[in-house]
Amino acid sequence: MGSQPDGRLHITFLDVGQGDAIFIQTPSGRQILVDGGNFPNILTDQLGRHVPFWDRQIDMLIATHPDADHVAGLTSVFDRYRVSQLMTNGQAQNESAVYDAVLQAAAERKTTVHPAQAGEVVQIGDGVRLEVLNPGAVLRDDRNENSVALRLVYGDFSLLLTGDADEAAEEVMLANGRAISSLALKPGITAPTPPVLCLFEAVRPQILIISVGADNKLAIRTRKYWNAPRRWARPFCVPMNWDPLK
Repeated sequence: MGSQPDGRLHITFLDVGQGDAIFIQTPSGRQILVDGGNFPNILTDQLGRHVPFWDRQIDMLIATHPDADHVAGLTSVFDRYRVSQLMTNGQAQNESAVYDAVLQAAAERKTTVHPAQAGEVVQIGDGVRLEVLNPGAVLRDDRNENSVALRLVYGDFSLLLTGDADEAAEEVMLANGRAISSLALKPGITAPTPPVLCLFEAVRPQILIISVGADNKLAIRTRKYWNAPRRWARPFCVPMNWDPLK
């Protein structure tokens, strides 16, 4: 189980049920995990399918926001792997019990915690970079609006991950003038609204990834995504292991 570096960028949308967990491996083997779903045991099992059993290093862990379906599984990562860096949206403890547990695990293992800020560019290596589009310097009351939104760029390929960013955050991302057009888009799970549809128009993705639990009420809401951008996007369902340049 697990795969060794093969000179390609791999992006895997892990099958964690309701929630997000996106595993990225760079051409030389650097490993990034964006969110971890709701269940630690499921996340551990899924990672074990993609990380060699002898590999106990995760280079960067990104907790987009404190909701349980994004971060509750992340505590298991600290139990099994050495995490070099934890990127957060800058929110402190007491946002949620599961988020507090993640911050506590990072503190106990002396993991560097880095609050993401719109406008920064994180160079991962191998020509891979993360462009941060959200949050800004001032956090909002709605934790979804504070989601870490990232544009992953590698050569001509780009993937936009928006956490659960909703109307206010998306309006700011559209207005700030930073590059947002991407080959692929993984939007949040909220029902599309006019600002969200404007985001689709700006991003113009050829591939749309929707990650939602089977038979969950949110799955019904996200069906609207399948019609809104259909003229220029191909929807995919997870689980999916994807080499964007293959």
